[in-house]
Amino acid sequence: MSGIMTASPVLMIRSVPTGVTEKDLEAWAKGYTFVDRDGHQQHTTCVKSLLLTDRMIGFVQMGSIDEAKHIMDLYISNPDQVCMRRPDGTHLLNLIYSDKQEIRAQPRARNQIPTSETRILLVVLKNLSATIMMDELFWIFSQFGTVEKLSSFTKNLKNQVLVQYASQEQASLAMAYLNGRSITFSSPPQTPNGAPGTGSCQLAIVPSKLPELTFKNQDQKNRDYSQINETLKWQFVQARLSQVDIRSALTQLGQMWQWRIRDFLWGVWVLGEGWLDPQQEAQHQGQIPVNTGGPQRGIPEGRVGDCVHISKITTDKDIEEKLTDVDRTGDFTATMLWKLCGMYGDIVAVKMLFKYEGSAIVQFKSSEYAKACIEYLGSVPLWGAKWDVKQSKNANAMHWSGANTELESRMCTILTDEPPEVPPMYNLAKPCNSLVLWDVPVGVSQGDLVDLFASRGKTMIGTYGRVVDAEIKHGGTASVVMETVEDAVVACAMLNGTQVEVGGYEFILKVHFDKTPRHFDDDDGFPRTVTEAVAKVGQLHGASAGFMARTFTA
Repeated sequence: MSGIMTASPVLMIRSVPTGVTEKDLEAWAKGYTFVDRDGHQQHTTCVKSLLLTDRMIGFVQMGSIDEAKHIMDLYISNPDQVCMRRPDGTHLLNLIYSDKQEIRAQPRARNQIPTSETRILLVVLKNLSATIMMDELFWIFSQFGTVEKLSSFTKNLKNQVLVQYASQEQASLAMAYLNGRSITFSSPPQTPNGAPGTGSCQLAIVPSKLPELTFKNQDQKNRDYSQINETLKWQFVQARLSQVDIRSALTQLGQMWQWRIRDFLWGVWVLGEGWLDPQQEAQHQGQIPVNTGGPQRGIPEGRVGDCVHISKITTDKDIEEKLTDVDRTGDFTATMLWKLCGMYGDIVAVKMLFKYEGSAIVQFKSSEYAKACIEYLGSVPLWGAKWDVKQSKNANAMHWSGANTELESRMCTILTDEPPEVPPMYNLAKPCNSLVLWDVPVGVSQGDLVDLFASRGKTMIGTYGRVVDAEIKHGGTASVVMETVEDAVVACAMLNGTQVEVGGYEFILKVHFDKTPRHFDDDDGFPRTVTEAVAKVGQLHGASAGFMARTFTA
């Protein structure tokens, strides 16, 4: 090792072992202990990691320069102590200090476009059980439009394919139907005279940011289908002129090419009984379903500015006691952020970033809603940390379908739930311990509402009053005061926009934070005990005041 190295919190790893991911780098960086300046033994921490797979170089930013020095001292004194253990064995590392003091986000490449405008799909072949030929994929994706090019590659031990369509609409239609579905296919024979086999895989699809799919030469991994598409186009033209029967012509071509042409080609039912591959529901036989499994399953709309990036989402162990059995994960889920952020604007999607703990992307229908979320949620201290809310560089919050059940329920895009109703803009407020409920059915008692919120945290007495305007036939407002801001945030994240049954009434609970929050120690005449409540009720002439006061503690 020659030259003088300047210490840096960022370590550079050269010749990274094959198959290593950024999460592997972070796990490696956290696997050491050192003695800090106060003489206490601490575990090393990793702030950020970066992997350049094309150059097989990795970077890890340690929590402090002392941690980086500790690992580097170990490497210099005994390189065998600084290694990475993988399923295929133990790998020695080539380690140096980086000339950078931090890992910064890589700028967007100039040749990238917003994913909402793309005609190229990135397809991951999950659980691939056998070799799949490119032409097999061509006919599957050609059911929905003209597939111009295919390119396959392997990244992070995942088999992936780029599919370029003639238009964005065709790519969106294919993604809407195929994303998350399993396909079966014929695989090449294992021996020269053997019979073809069968295989299966699951398709996980996201829009690509590439404007054009390019490659120098055609081979088994890169295919240009211009010639085949011209032949197919000629058959369609001849069929329109009544020169050929399209079914017979395509059947003959399939026999000549030795590939099975599906019932659908370019969005048209041309062969067989009208079944897609994989098969659609029976009521859609002979057609390609436009809406399959919820709204916006195709390439989502969105522009840069519609999304916010939230980080430093921290909680404490107490949150687990306030969550339902479905969401009992001990941390915020995508569904909870959906309900919390949904009070600041019309929300489209939420995606938790599983590679970056405590981070998420939230997509709104417009940049104005995103700005409101940044204004009201940003820099609010929660659980000892301030949430960092800023504009995202992403145009949408798209996530692959087909994740495992636990990951899907916690982190993936919300597509099935109706978004919460947004209160009037003049009622928006930063998170506080006071909540306002609106459009509450007349007849629901204050005690019923407090019972509901008491299960989410420590509550103070709630007040309930009917709307005086005679033109409003039913509905009212209520306020519920929680002991802490964190309790109120959890209550909103669990209850806002959900259908509840309270006091014999079923309704959608609409919640927002109060612009004039109350506190337990406020001397404002707000009842806090049963004795105070009884006195208050007597002053307001009994039931006509609509008061029922109780005290709850967690």
